[in-house]
Parts: sequence; structure tokens; C-alpha cells
Amino acid sequence: MSSTDTASTAIGIIGNITAVLLFLSPAPTFFEIWRKKSSGSYSGVPYVSSLANCLLWVFYGLPILTQGLVLVITINGFGVVLESIYLAIFVPFSHGRERMRMLVFIAVVLIVYAIIVILTLEVLPNGKKAMFVGIIAAVINTVMYAAPLAVMKHVITTKNVESMPFLLSLCTFINSCLWAIYGILKVDPYIIIPNVLGVIFGIMQLVLYGYYRDYDTRVVPIDVDDSMTSHRKKKEVTSV
Repeated sequence: MSSTDTASTAIGIIGNITAVLLFLSPAPTFFEIWRKKSSGSYSGVPYVSSLANCLLWVFYGLPILTQGLVLVITINGFGVVLESIYLAIFVPFSHGRERMRMLVFIAVVLIVYAIIVILTLEVLPNGKKAMFVGIIAAVINTVMYAAPLAVMKHVITTKNVESMPFLLSLCTFINSCLWAIYGILKVDPYIIIPNVLGVIFGIMQLVLYGYYRDYDTRVVPIDVDDSMTSHRKKKEVTSV
């Protein structure tokens, strides 16, 4: 095993650990759904999207398409299992249109995934298989990394960071860094591109968090009455 292979394996293992933490971060939410027997106002869309993303990366990492990406398969395989558990909890406890919407969304994801697999294995030539799946996986991964942009806009508008947990932003940034390095060591552009963008989005989130974390204490509103009182007192002292 070359030094590059050793380094990529080490980075990939650490990346797997941070990715596991990210996958487990919604667990308290699903415990709450289970306890209340209701999905409440939570949305299941991010978990279906994450399931689709993991399914594609598992397929991309298989030896029939690419070589030496065992760590990509293992962590995304874990993601497939965990996201499936999340959805198995979410769907039964959602109601009315939300349940139907989730079932339709899941069905669409699975059907499209099946079409991609069949098209890749049965139609595309060998030289195009990995590229086809890699491009789709990279696009979906990039969209998922860009999803917090809406939260970032909310933070800027409200000047409040409660909707953007620091630990989640930090773990996302570290995870993106590790997988970007892993992609560079493996010379795999489909891993490099989305994770470099993830690093950029992660930096943006951390900068916003640092700027707005103590915003309320730095910007103290001026009380008009106190200002006028202070002005009158100053005049009285001057007149004496």
C-alpha cells in the first residue's frame, strides 16, 4: 500500500466518524416524534433527500463502477440504514396530506434510483458508467450542502443564530474538509467538487455564527426617554 493510499484510508476513516455523528444528529428529533406519536411541524423531505444521496454514493462506490472506495460504501450504507429508520418513524406518525406527500416522494426517489441503476448497468458503455452516476451524485450532494443557504438568509434577516446550531455547522465543515481531502488523494472529481463547495458553505455558516452570536449584546438600542432625560439634566447643570 502506497503512502497516498494509507493517507486516504486514514482520512476516510476519520471522515466516516464525523459523518456518523452528522447522521445521528437528528436522532433526538425522531425520539421526540416517537414520544409524541406525531411528526408535528417537522419536514421529512431532508431525510428522503439524504436517503437518495446515500443510495447514489453506495452505487457509485461499488467495484463494478469504481475501485478503492470501500469507505464511501460503508458510510453511505450506514446512512441508507439510518435514514430508512428515520423515515420508518416519520411516515407512520405524519398525517393526512403530509403522509401522502412523503410516500409519493419516497416512491419517486426509489423509482428514479432504479432507473439510474438499470440505465447505468444495461445501457451505458463501461467508460461512461462511473461518470454518469458520479455527476448525478455530485449534483445532489451539492444541493444538500447548499440547503443551509436558506437558514443563513434567516440568520442575516433576524440577526439570530438559534436556527443554525454551532456544533452542526462545525461538524459539517470538518466532514466536508475531510472528504474533500479524501477525494483529492483519490483523484476523484465527483467527490472533490461537492465537498469543496461544502467547505465554502461551512466557512460561511461559521463566519455568520461568529458575527451574529453576540449581536444583541453589541447593539444596544437607545431609549428615547433616557436620552431626553439625560439631555435635560445636562442643560440644568449648564444653567447652574
